[in-house]
Amino acid sequence: MDFSQIADLELQSALQAQFRKTYGVGFTNVFIAITEHKGELLFTPFDQAQDVDLTLLEAPRTARLLARSGASRNVSSNSETNTLPHVAFYINVNRSISDQECTFDNSWLWKNDKGSRSFCKDANISLIYRVNLERSLQYGIVGSATPDAKIVRISLDDDSTGAGIHLNDQLTYRVFKADYATLDAYFREWSTDAIAQDYRFSFNALNNKAQILKTFPVTNVNANFERKEVSGFELGVSGGVEADKNGPKAKLEAKASYTQSRWLTYNTQDYRIERNAKNAQNVSFTWNRQQYATAESLLNRSTDALWVNQYPVDVNRISPLSYASFVPKMDVIYKASPKETGSTDFVIDSSVNIRPIYNGAYKHYYVIGGHQSYHGFEDTPRRRITKSAIFTVDWDHPVFTGGRPVNLQLASFNNRCVEAGIKGVLKARVCDKQNAAQSFIYDQDGRYVSASDTQLCLDGEALEALQPCNSNLTQRWEWHEGTDELSNVHTKEILGHNKQSGELGLYTANSDTVSLRTITSYTDVFNVQESSPILGFAQGEVSHQRVGQNNKIYVRSGAAIDAIGTASTLLVGGTGGSLQTVDLQNLKAIKAIAGDFYGGQQLVELTFTYRDGSQKVLGSKKSATNTHAESFEIPNGRQVQQLKIWADDWLVKGVQFDLN
Repeated sequence: MDFSQIADLELQSALQAQFRKTYGVGFTNVFIAITEHKGELLFTPFDQAQDVDLTLLEAPRTARLLARSGASRNVSSNSETNTLPHVAFYINVNRSISDQECTFDNSWLWKNDKGSRSFCKDANISLIYRVNLERSLQYGIVGSATPDAKIVRISLDDDSTGAGIHLNDQLTYRVFKADYATLDAYFREWSTDAIAQDYRFSFNALNNKAQILKTFPVTNVNANFERKEVSGFELGVSGGVEADKNGPKAKLEAKASYTQSRWLTYNTQDYRIERNAKNAQNVSFTWNRQQYATAESLLNRSTDALWVNQYPVDVNRISPLSYASFVPKMDVIYKASPKETGSTDFVIDSSVNIRPIYNGAYKHYYVIGGHQSYHGFEDTPRRRITKSAIFTVDWDHPVFTGGRPVNLQLASFNNRCVEAGIKGVLKARVCDKQNAAQSFIYDQDGRYVSASDTQLCLDGEALEALQPCNSNLTQRWEWHEGTDELSNVHTKEILGHNKQSGELGLYTANSDTVSLRTITSYTDVFNVQESSPILGFAQGEVSHQRVGQNNKIYVRSGAAIDAIGTASTLLVGGTGGSLQTVDLQNLKAIKAIAGDFYGGQQLVELTFTYRDGSQKVLGSKKSATNTHAESFEIPNGRQVQQLKIWADDWLVKGVQFDLN
């Protein structure tokens, strides 16, 4: 998207507002690259055309993204079940760190004489934040009920992250000597390439409409903390496809709770994590160097004879985390009132505090001899490099109702649905389940709220166009049980349509020209469940395979999952274990257990649950440690069509099931 060519600022602002309404998120930047990441939209905002990474635009789109390229709204994350209506997308935070920004004096002692250099090589900030927009409905007893709130969740978890923050591939040094004779003074100095004194990540909501509900980590974390953690959040939901016998005819209400999990793997090494919440809108996480935090602490020797000329710094005390491809992990959840309107700007600041390392040798002279002592310098320069990402959340987006969008199909036509056009004018158009103009939320009051404008509702008093939502009974509708008749609460008449034009009206009986049958079904404006989460780990070589007409896959398993394929001749992985077939027909759910197994992270167990209650378990979790489980529910009527398999030549690391 290029807004820079629009000279009229009012028009530019209007188009940016339309962008926000379409996707549920907006940006103040004049350029926005819209590409794909893990089957979802990836937004890369930037302000100058030369800043864009052209390789982003050259990447091929998958069939899934191509299939929905004409949709008027973003759809769901590939890592949530169809239980939770939500909009998911990724924000690409990318900034190169120039040589000039990483240039410091070669010498701290003789800074005016030794020149300067860049202490970094190919430095950059490259992170991909995952954002979820969703609604939690109040469900449960007082004291333990789920929150009734609009939710914005921002994560850097194991399923996103990006390339990380990079300063150097390795650490090198240079040595400098005094240009004059010395007796009792510094006479030699070493300058080592730059490391990160700290990494800082700040999240800020720019108005009081949103407040921080939960974060992970919840407290400070010490150095050398190594663990895979789960950040869970329980929401009240209206239920999945089969949660109510009335299906799309059911009014919006909380019927269940759903735990949405994010996996975060920590290995803090030299750094401790400091959490700082300034107020209800702002929180920051700082990876602050705790071990070997000073130049002095990096010395592996204290004194030497004067003739010794050896680099005194032990660079092995500096973990690669300090300079090469650092990837943080965190999770921030904001809430807003269920009645909140308007918008909120969210700012994410990602920064690194760069420092060079300076050490010197001091000559001690005492007439009959001398020696040298080694020292580190701390009053040296630091330079913080920051990349900010700003996005705007539209609180009026239909996802924040918490309902699953439905359509209203005119039964006398083979393929015509009610569509809201300009100014809400209602027409009969060819049905399109990815068209927001044909989608409605059947809310808790029995109103049909437009998914393209949540301020407009279907009103029995004026069926030629949608009307501003209010409490009038003419905007309330009820389905006659066991029929396809939609009744207006105020008039008790049935919603009908002209069999020739599709024009809507209220009637008491069918006729040669009028039909009272209205069909409703779920649409895919958001919450299209296309793929499972990556069950296990996205490590090793990835293989894409389409399921054959026999609807079976083949699995080798024993103490773990050895190999998977869509045919016995297409197995990916190792040759161990016994070969079994898995029938994918009538499949209800897939559960995977992954963990540490003989020195690596592996997929160790798969459980396939069928709609008749039977199960098939392959592999075993008995020999694995640090295990975690993930599940994927398959909507009724959907079928696994293809697989992504991550494996080496020994075992399977992970698998993803695609319903496309």
